[in-house]
Amino acid sequence: MIKITAEEILKCRSCTEIFPDNPLEAEKIYISLMKKFHPDVCSDPLCGEVSAVVNNLYRKFKNIPEKKHFSLYNCDFQYIREYEREDGKMYFSDDSVYFILESELENTIYPAFKSLTSGINQKALEQARSFLPRIKRTEIIGNGNIFLNTETEKGEFPLDEVLDFFGDDIDPRHCAWIISRLLGMCCFAQLGGNVWNCLSTDNLLINPKMHTLRIIGGWWFSAKDGQKMSGVQSEIYNIMPSSCRTDGIARSITDLECVKAVCRKIFPKNSPKPMLDFAERPCMSDAFSEMEYWEDTIIKSFGGRYFTEMKICINDIYN
Repeated sequence: MIKITAEEILKCRSCTEIFPDNPLEAEKIYISLMKKFHPDVCSDPLCGEVSAVVNNLYRKFKNIPEKKHFSLYNCDFQYIREYEREDGKMYFSDDSVYFILESELENTIYPAFKSLTSGINQKALEQARSFLPRIKRTEIIGNGNIFLNTETEKGEFPLDEVLDFFGDDIDPRHCAWIISRLLGMCCFAQLGGNVWNCLSTDNLLINPKMHTLRIIGGWWFSAKDGQKMSGVQSEIYNIMPSSCRTDGIARSITDLECVKAVCRKIFPKNSPKPMLDFAERPCMSDAFSEMEYWEDTIIKSFGGRYFTEMKICINDIYN
């Protein structure tokens, strides 16, 4: 049975911090905690607050996020939440992400994906499967827009939702592995001579348990380094170097600048000084040099690499 103090319970935010995945075991823990901390049987002055936290987290644990039904233009699917985007709409489900995109993107989706994966050796490509988009279906629908269905892994959900959940209380060590994954994506793009042009938090899914990120949106704006871009989201446009905005040419420095922008967005104020300094220093000349400098920053910040469990689940976000 779980051993946890009243003070520890009051610090809990995720139902995973108290309840395991097994519903029967979770129910036993809930009954045990309520027998211990319910105000009718407990004299601890914190018992009222504790029992309220336990009840709230157990409610989240039990309540499976409600799904809505989308049926229009020969598209039929279930989703948990709808998100407005500059280039259309995104619908998140627990095993897929669906997009209704502007018709102007019709001729960019498959060429962009093919370009991202061409010329990459098989070993690197296998490693990249954890963060590459997984296209299942794409077609032009009744209103002329594009329907795009991408598959996801269980346990992946939008990074922005996780950042909102933790707020300023996010552990800097979680931010560190997020940046490591982003820089890994930059290195992959550089291997193929590509520029992502989409590395922002609203274009990423996160798997807290597996410590992985996945590019889910905006990748259709990727381009070969040194070639003309087909378009870009306004957030990326505002981050990219002025030379890219002037001539419309894709440059790998844009991806590195995007990573620095994510650093400045997600690093809490209590982050180690080397991390805060990294966020403000100019980018290196290439992704691999940036990754090397970042690895040194992690050592200076934490003394080494350690796996830090991220306690959050989909019920925390969508209940």
